[in-house]
Amino acid sequence: MVDDSFNFGEISAHLDHLIDTDPDEALRQARALSLEGPNRLNKMQLRAATLVNAGVQCQQQDAIDDGLALYRELHSQYPTANTVFNLGTAIVSSIGYSPDGAEWLDHKEGTRHARSEARACFWSVAQDAKASASARTQSWTNLANQLADSQRWSECHDARLAAMALDRKNGVAAHAAARYLIYCYQMGLCSDLAILEAAAY
Repeated sequence: MVDDSFNFGEISAHLDHLIDTDPDEALRQARALSLEGPNRLNKMQLRAATLVNAGVQCQQQDAIDDGLALYRELHSQYPTANTVFNLGTAIVSSIGYSPDGAEWLDHKEGTRHARSEARACFWSVAQDAKASASARTQSWTNLANQLADSQRWSECHDARLAAMALDRKNGVAAHAAARYLIYCYQMGLCSDLAILEAAAY
């Protein structure tokens, strides 16, 4: 993986394959990837993505946090919509899932600033007219997921509708929106029109 033969596509595909098949090896190779030379930004991106994604697979918090630190450095040097989106995703991965029971509130309070930063990242990309439609609809969807995790249901539904307005084939947003409408109907919070809307999604 020297600079003279550096091929972003090949190495990215190789590391993606390892993430799915051998995440521990993916972490090892990502950490061994030199960040020196003219391809530094691309290499940082590869290492950061692998550390976060393989770290999630292996449940290695230190790897996720190292990847997040790289994304923060990338963002400071190259604040594109893609970098902002990846930063938000890395923050969410670092936070992890909210525990059930009595620890839920403590986790929410302890991660309040990080969750706010992640939402700001997704909001920024969702509102960026220069970003691709794919990046924007994914950002709306991720923002919706974060709002749902904080039980901000109405805002969450609005974010999913915004995601679908950009891409009617966004199955993640459509499925979640349909389930929310069915839940509201079952709770007696809306009329039969909600079922028709859910069926349309």
